[in-house]
Amino acid sequence: MLFSLNNDLITTMTCKQLNLFGKISADTKNSVNSRIHLVQKSNFQSLMRIMSILLLSGSLFGCQLLNFNSADNVLVDDLSLQSGNKQDQAIQLAINKLESGDKKSATEIIDRVLRINSKHKTALLLKNMLTQSAKQVFNTERITRYRIKPGDSLGSIAKTWLGHSIYFVSLAKINNIQIPTQIKQGQSIKIPVIESSPMVQREKRRSKANLSLIKNLTDKKKFLKSLSKMSNLFLLDSDLSTLQELHVKALSLFANNSPSLNDRYKMIDSVSRIHKSNARTILNRGYINFINQQKRLLLTDEFMLLVEDQSYMAAANKLIAARQFSPEKNYREEVLSKQESLIEKLHEQAIILRKNQNLDEAIIRWKKILAISPSNKLAKKYYSRTSKLLSKLKQLN
Repeated sequence: MLFSLNNDLITTMTCKQLNLFGKISADTKNSVNSRIHLVQKSNFQSLMRIMSILLLSGSLFGCQLLNFNSADNVLVDDLSLQSGNKQDQAIQLAINKLESGDKKSATEIIDRVLRINSKHKTALLLKNMLTQSAKQVFNTERITRYRIKPGDSLGSIAKTWLGHSIYFVSLAKINNIQIPTQIKQGQSIKIPVIESSPMVQREKRRSKANLSLIKNLTDKKKFLKSLSKMSNLFLLDSDLSTLQELHVKALSLFANNSPSLNDRYKMIDSVSRIHKSNARTILNRGYINFINQQKRLLLTDEFMLLVEDQSYMAAANKLIAARQFSPEKNYREEVLSKQESLIEKLHEQAIILRKNQNLDEAIIRWKKILAISPSNKLAKKYYSRTSKLLSKLKQLN
C-alpha cells in the first residue's frame, strides 16, 4: 500500500509541476511517463528483494528457536533427516539414549526417523523391541538364565546369545533394567533362547553326539546298554525320529542275536525291565509291540516243538497263551497248519476219554479246542453233550 501511494504521489506532483510552468509538450509527456514507469519497476523489484530477505530472516529465526528448544542439534526438524546418513546418525543417538536409560528421548528420535523413512531397518527393530514382548521379537518362548561375569555388558551378552549387540534393548526390557550400562557382576538375567544361540548350538552338538553313541553301541551288539541310553540321554525333539529308527534297529538285531529259547526268554525279560524304567514315552509303543511280538513268536515256536513231541495239552496251553499277544491272522502258515493238527489230536483224545467214562478229561480237551478255535462246531457239540451227561451222573451220585 505504501509503495502504491508513493508512486501515485510522484506522478501527480511531476505532472502538476510541468503544467504549472506551461512548458510541457506531447513528446515531453511521453518521456516523463516512460521515466516514471522505470522508477515504478525499479521500486517494485527492490520491494520484492526486501520481502524475500524478511521471509528468510523469519525462517532462520524460527529454525534457531526450534534448534534452541530441541534436545539435540541433529534433530532440528524432520527435514534435517532426509539423507540416509542423517537418519543413521539420529538412530545412533537414540541407541546412546537407550544405553543411558533415556527411553523417552530415544523413542522420540526413532519416531522422527520413521516418519521420514518408514522402512529404516534399525529404527523398526528398535521400535519393535521397545513395544513388543520377547516372544514377538525372537519368536520363542524358551528362556534361559545367565550370570553376569567380569567384563560383560548387555551389548556383549546380546551379541553372544542373540546375534547382535543391539538386542541389549530387549534384554534390558525383559529383566527390568532401567539403565543398561549399570549391571553388576554375579547378577542373574533372563535371555531368550533362539536357534542361533550358543545354548541351542551346544544342545545340537550334544544331541548328535548322543545319537552317535547309541548307534555305536548297537553296532557293537551292546543292545541292553544301547537301549538304556535311549531312555535317558539328552536328545532334541528334531532328533527323535532318528532315535525311533535306531530303537527299531537295536531291538531287531537283539532278537536276531538271541537264537535259543533260553536266550529269547532272557532278552524279553531284559527289554521288559528297560521298558518299565523308560522315561522317553515316544519309545513306549515300540517296546510294547516288540515284547508282544517276541512273546508270541516264542510261544508259537514252543507250541510247534511240543506238537512234534506229541505233548498236545502242553502245546495247547502255549498256543492259547500266544493268542493274547496277537490275533490268529498274524500267525505264520506253518503255525496254522500245526494248529489244525493239534485240534484233531485233542478231539481224538477226548473221544477216547469219553468212551472210557473219563468225562472230566474229555471236557477239558474240548474246552482247549474251543479256546483255540471258538467256532469249532464239532467241539461245541461234544462239549455240550458231555457236560450234560456229566451233570446227570453227578445228580445220580
